[in-house]
Amino acid sequence: MKRKRSIHFDRRDSGIPVVGDVPWGTSFCQFFENRQDLLEILIPYIKAGLKSNELCLLIISGYLDLEEARQALEEAVPHFERYIKKGQIEIIAGMQRRMSGTGFTRALAARIDKAMISGFGSLRIAVISPSGNPGGKTAVTFREVDEIARHNIVALYAYPREELDAAELMEVVKRHRFALIRSNGDWELLESSEVNLTREALKKSELLYRSLFDNMLEGYAYCRMIYKNSRPHDFVFLAVNSSFEKQTGLKYVTGKRV
Repeated sequence: MKRKRSIHFDRRDSGIPVVGDVPWGTSFCQFFENRQDLLEILIPYIKAGLKSNELCLLIISGYLDLEEARQALEEAVPHFERYIKKGQIEIIAGMQRRMSGTGFTRALAARIDKAMISGFGSLRIAVISPSGNPGGKTAVTFREVDEIARHNIVALYAYPREELDAAELMEVVKRHRFALIRSNGDWELLESSEVNLTREALKKSELLYRSLFDNMLEGYAYCRMIYKNSRPHDFVFLAVNSSFEKQTGLKYVTGKRV
């Protein structure tokens, strides 16, 4: 059976039943009402990333301090200390992520390079927004979402529900692929009409790309360069077509470094 491929060569287990698998480049958000809500999504999300050999970066602020975050993960994740020692889990306090323009792009690329060089599949991010205007300047920007979509990354942004009015909530939803919100005790997916229209356009574009990519006679490999100390170090296959496999004899190389 011929394998289907796309620019996102793999789908990732989100760890969250109502979400299921998501493609690389997905950025979604959660609106939480209390600490239990937050951990109910955060813990399985991180555990799924560890299981998938991703470097998991947790950026906390306000609702969890470093010790609380570490304790919650240690109680829920088997062999937690082993993950810490090999650098697969990083917990950062504060808003170190807040950069603009090319600064965010460079920081993100550096994190992905670090993950790849360390032998991890790529990067999984979780950002807990601090209290105080979480839907404003502390929220993810469209520029950041666009940058995340270009890479092998999955990103979760958590916002305190009580600090957002209806208009702010929908503004945050528009910046993400979808949102998780508690309704009658269960988690539900919330999407804006704008997000749905964008997804349909992307789906059509991806189907056209996939058809061209899989059926072209030329061997083609889509790769990403990995840098170490600002110098080219290696590269990783993001996608290859059937002609590339036939002409080179290289098979099942997507996600692997040269």
